[in-house]
Amino acid sequence: MKAYRIVRGGSTRYAGSMADAKEEKYKMNEAAGLARTARVGVAAQIEEVEIPTNKERLLKFINDLVTQRYTTPESPKPNEQ
Repeated sequence: MKAYRIVRGGSTRYAGSMADAKEEKYKMNEAAGLARTARVGVAAQIEEVEIPTNKERLLKFINDLVTQRYTTPESPKPNEQ
C-alpha cells in the first residue's frame, strides 16, 4: 500500500494521499514559521513509502516505527506522554 511520509527536522507524519501529504507539509512549514513555498532543505519533505499489507511485515513495520519514535534523543519515553 502506498503512503507518504512527511519529514521536517525531528517530526514525521504519514498521509494516505499526495493531497493530504501536501496539506500536512504546509501545516508543518507554517508551524515552523516558513512560507508554503519554502526552499528545499528547509521545508518539510514528502517521501513515498510502501506500507506492507502482509500481517507479519505490517507488524514489523509498525514495531520499527515505535522503536524509532522512542529511541531518538528528543523523543519522550512512553510513560512521559
